[in-house]
Amino acid sequence: MNSLAVHRPHWPCARRAKKELLDALRADAMTPERAEVPAEYESFLQSVMEMDPIRFERHVMSFFEQCGHPTGLTARSNDFGVDGYVMHRDGVIVVQCKRYAATNPVGRPALRQFKGVVEEQAAYRGYFVTTSRFTNEAKESAEKSNRIVLIDGPALFNWHRDGFQLE
Repeated sequence: MNSLAVHRPHWPCARRAKKELLDALRADAMTPERAEVPAEYESFLQSVMEMDPIRFERHVMSFFEQCGHPTGLTARSNDFGVDGYVMHRDGVIVVQCKRYAATNPVGRPALRQFKGVVEEQAAYRGYFVTTSRFTNEAKESAEKSNRIVLIDGPALFNWHRDGFQLE
């Protein structure tokens, strides 16, 4: 258990999330960790595609942690359909990470499922991060909610190149 679980009751935003999600967060067993990646896009993409899926999740979550927000990764079981979480002043942000090949875009069904998790768990916002891209149908579905943020491979690369700022 990391130190985040000890401090969870003091997070004002925790009061807005569902108890089940908070219990899953308390069971957190991993912390974010940035990986070294190449500075050129094609090499970057190859590097993240070669990462173990859990390593990729830890890597993605390190950007949120770098912004000064308490973060963590959910346990492998009973994760409520999210890979990581961020404790933001306005509420819990949930993060889903998919390390997909460029030929395997994230479609509307996966996005709708994630939107359901964001809604059901009373999350402030949900970030869906993929190494691939999103179909037009998935983008249209995301646009129907102001709580969903889509991050595709090029946008993730931009986080590396330009830095990341959480709103």
